[in-house]
Order: sequence, then structure tokens, then C-alpha cells
Amino acid sequence: MTRSIYYIKLCHSRGKALNVFVVTSTFCQVIRNNSYYCVVNDNKVDQYNNFSYLDHKKKRIVFMNSGKRLYFRGGLNRFTYVCVFLMFISQNYVKAQNSDKPKEVTNTFFLQNVNVIPQPGKILNGYNVVIKNGLIENIGKGISAPYNAKKIKADSMFVYAGFIDCFSHTGVPKTESKDQPKITDPGNPPNDIEGITPQKSVLETYKSSDKSIGDHRSSGFTMVNAAPRGYMLPGQSSLFQLSEAEADMAVVKRDFGMMMQFSNNRNVYPSTVIGIIAKFRELYKNSEILGSTNEEHNSNPVGINRPVFKKEEWALYPVTQKKQPLFFVASSSNQVYRAIQLQKELGFRLILTDVKKGWVIIDDLKKQNVEILLSLDLPEEKKSSKKDSVKTNVKDSVFISMEERGFEEKRQRALEEHFKQASSFEKAGLSFGFSLLSSKPEDVLKNIKKMVKYGLSEKKALEALTTYPAGLFGVLSQTGTVEKGKWPISLYQINLFLRRNQVVNMSLWKERFLTILKQSRQNLKKQTRILQP
Repeated sequence: MTRSIYYIKLCHSRGKALNVFVVTSTFCQVIRNNSYYCVVNDNKVDQYNNFSYLDHKKKRIVFMNSGKRLYFRGGLNRFTYVCVFLMFISQNYVKAQNSDKPKEVTNTFFLQNVNVIPQPGKILNGYNVVIKNGLIENIGKGISAPYNAKKIKADSMFVYAGFIDCFSHTGVPKTESKDQPKITDPGNPPNDIEGITPQKSVLETYKSSDKSIGDHRSSGFTMVNAAPRGYMLPGQSSLFQLSEAEADMAVVKRDFGMMMQFSNNRNVYPSTVIGIIAKFRELYKNSEILGSTNEEHNSNPVGINRPVFKKEEWALYPVTQKKQPLFFVASSSNQVYRAIQLQKELGFRLILTDVKKGWVIIDDLKKQNVEILLSLDLPEEKKSSKKDSVKTNVKDSVFISMEERGFEEKRQRALEEHFKQASSFEKAGLSFGFSLLSSKPEDVLKNIKKMVKYGLSEKKALEALTTYPAGLFGVLSQTGTVEKGKWPISLYQINLFLRRNQVVNMSLWKERFLTILKQSRQNLKKQTRILQP
């Protein structure tokens, strides 16, 4: 007599399917309940508290859960019984085998004979560094590798503190353009249409899977102050660690600052720079009134009506109290000047952001108590191209050559002014950080080396990438320098400020990341490997 063979799948209400199965001749459907269950092709299932009772063509299969034992009766052969029993008692093993996540290798790394830059202006040659769980556990020359550490020969490599992007849209995907709803009164549109949404947090739109995060890590950046996208007042920025964790787990400083810019929706008010300034003044004053009225009502509500709360004005109140800085995007010198005038008038804490032409009013900036984030976006130096020869007379050719020569000299002077902006700020005694709001991560190292070429000191450049932003965001005790107990670090194949090609070799993260970029002798192909401690 031939025995019947069935597909059987065991599950439990407190977890996922155990992926336990037995061979059958037809497809099986799944039925869930509050205890263990099994499924066969005829769907004829009687369910009880701790066992399932099936009857298929007068053959019984009884599954009973008694501690760690299961009893099987019915048309099952010996092989089927062994498969079901072994897979049931090895639930965790089965889950691990079916997981897409790579196996754990080690959470400890030993960097051998590496050059450590503990802080800008200092270097420790031939040191060993132990990294455990993303934190620097030990630094020294005589220390040995832990027994479970992965050894990395780092001869002639350089360890820096992880770089911090002070302001950008990193991790915030671009939204698809939607048709704007019809506005009946363009002179008084809703706040969200105007681009006034200070109540929004970047945590609502930040995605750790966004491609820009991987690009930042490849350039040595380990943290970013990410801001939402939008117009005039897009919302509040937060400081994130560049890991694969979700926003709530990767955030280091939640809703640290407010973003402001001279960007508008051209179809509605405010559609001009003057209109934006007027609208900001109105919001700021109303926010101050709302906050003071609310404090009076809370201290003594007798005889005082409860204030009417508007979410936009209430979200701006911490800015009026200097509890939250205002990251004012001001690329041109005119925008910088207008932002400074607003700060003088209203008194908020100003952080000039993504500054591109600040050298024009550098004397005014020295008199103001403002923080500055210079843009890492530099204009490209165009290579001279051979034009097609044109038959002209001698007089015209002389005139054209003189005109072109004058234009080329003027363009070169303008380029040098952009390249020398950082060194001009250093000579003026102004501290600054860097913003990647309008620059590409792959151009960062190239542009920094160009700034160094035009007068910026290596020490000041490293300060702008590490210690200055760490102090700005209040995380200097966690990062900014290479010390015991801090995180994370970046390891480079050669000195960061050398003028030849630079390839990032390694970045170590606090979370589950270790990205290794190896440099081939024949070419500069990059190979990335991810280990999860």
C-alpha cells in the first residue's frame, strides 16, 4: 500500500513561519491560528488549542505540542517525520539560514602601523588602533591585537576623525513634481504653498537607503546635518550618523536647527526677495507675541484668553528665543548682507550657510558674531579649446585676440577669488565649516586640495571638516578627534592633502558598517565590502 505524502508548514502566532515542510503531491494553502498549525491540500483542518487534527481520505495526522516534543500519526514516512521534527526544534537556525543578512564576522578591528591624525596640526606615526563596536578602544605603539580582531595592515595610511557635513540635503530624496492646486487668491495662499513649513522635521523624509548617503561615506564623511527640501522655510534639520539604520536610530541631534533661504514659489506671494524678507519679519514677530502670550497664560490664566496657536508660528518660537539656530542659505554677497541685516534687526542666532562669495563683505563679517559655513562647490576651470580658424583681416584678428585675452584674464581672476575664499577667511581670523548643499560628494576632496593649493592651511581645512562642526553641534565629546572612546574614523590610502589622486581606503562606523575601498596597483577600481560587527 502506497503511503500519502503531504506538504506541511508549521507556524506560531508569536513569530514568523518556521519554514517546516513535508513533501506532498499538490499545492497547499496556509491557514493561520493562535497556535501551531499545519496545512494540507484539501483545507480540511480542525483546530484546537495546542494541536491540529486533520482527516484526509480517512487518514489521520495529529500534531500535539507537549513541551519540546511533537507526535505524528498518519500517512507520513520516516523521512518526513525526521524532517519535520528536526526543522521544528531548530527554529532559530532555520531563520538564520533564510536571512538575507551576511553572517557576523567580527566587531573588532586592529589597524597596524598607521599614521594617526588625532587632531588638526598633530600626527602620530606608526601607531596601532583597536576599534571595537565602532568605538576606538585603544591607541598606542606597543598595544597588541585582540585575539578576535581582524588585522588590517595600514602601513603608510592615515587615520582622520570622521568628516562632518554641516548642511545639505543628504538622505532626503527629491520629491516628484506635482501639479499645484489652483489658488484662488495668489496674494494670500496657504502656508504650505508659500513654502512656509517650519513645523516639518527632516525625520519625516530622511531615508538611510538614499544613494547620497553612500556617496558621502565614500568621501570620508560620517555625519551630516540634513535639512528638508522646499522653498522659504522648508523645516528643521537634524544631525545624523551616516549608517544604514533608520532615521530614528541614526539621528544624533534631533531638530537641531531651522532652515531659511531666499527661494520662493513664483506663482504666489512672496515671489520676490523683498516679499520673503517682509513675510519672515511678520512670522517672526507673530511668533514672539504667541510665545510671550502663552507664557503669561501659563503663569496666571485668570483674565487672559488662551492664545490661538498656529503651528508655523509656534514652530518658529525656539528661533526667537535663540534656542534653535537659523541656517540661512546665502550663496551670494547680497544674500549674506541681507541675512546679516535681518539678524541685526531681529536678534536670532544666525549661521550663514553655503556661502560662495563671502570675501566681498569679509570686513563686515568680522564685526558680526555669526557662524559661517562655506560652500564646497567650486567653479570648474575650463580647458582652452582649439576653435575653427576663421578668415579675418589683420585688424579684426588683433581686436578679437585683445578682447578675448581681457575676458580670459577677468575670468581667471574671478576663479582665483573663489578658490581663495577659504584662505581669505583664515587670514581674517574667521572660523568656518563646510556645507555640501550645492556640491557633489565626489568633488569634495578635489576641491579641498584646490583650496589648500590657493593658500588654505591643511590644519584649517581639517578643522573645518572635524573639530569646528563637532563643536557647532555639541558632539565634540563623541567625535571630531581621534581619541579613545570616540567614533567614527576615516582611513585614507595617502595623505588627504597631497595633490595627486586620492582614494579612500576605509571608513569605520559606530553602527554596523565597515566599508573598505581598495586601491589597485594597475588602476583606481574601487571594491566595497560590508562587514557587520
